[in-house]
Amino acid sequence: MLNEYLTKLASSSPAPGGGAAAALTAAQGVALCGMVLRISQGSAEAISKADILMQEFQDLAAKDAAAFEAVMSAQKLPKDSLTINRAKELDTALKNAALVPLTVMSKIHDAAEFLQRTAEASKSSVLSDVGVGLELLDGALKASVFNVYANLKYIKDTEFNQQARAKISAIQGSFTKAVTPLRLSLVEKFG
Repeated sequence: MLNEYLTKLASSSPAPGGGAAAALTAAQGVALCGMVLRISQGSAEAISKADILMQEFQDLAAKDAAAFEAVMSAQKLPKDSLTINRAKELDTALKNAALVPLTVMSKIHDAAEFLQRTAEASKSSVLSDVGVGLELLDGALKASVFNVYANLKYIKDTEFNQQARAKISAIQGSFTKAVTPLRLSLVEKFG
């Protein structure tokens, strides 16, 4: 299954693309937390949270691919149709395509506290996996920013654009603030 996904990602097909890859990177980050919690005999509630987040990120990867395919379909609409407003359809599709990676970013942000609790419950033998999970989530967050901006560039709605940019900035700042103590603690333990 992984080989099939990677082959499709490497193909000439535009979807799945970067948005799906970012969401699946986030899924791997929380999957590692799930592994850490199971090995460390964490609470059933925490393990369940890891499994739910992992599934949500997988679902978002599929949604991202579908959203991009909707953009491609809207781009193929006739420009001079009397019955179809191509510009409106394309703008709507682009907004939807921007909202998926914004949702990925929001879920990653929400996982910051979960990372800290996972680290606290971790056995020392698997604590480095929490660090890898943190970095995967951070990388997925940064990658998602590119995917949002790629869509915002073509969206005509300035209010939507401004709100999305403000949300990106807020999420990035808040996530960094939330995970920096954990990152520093892990670096201190392993550095």
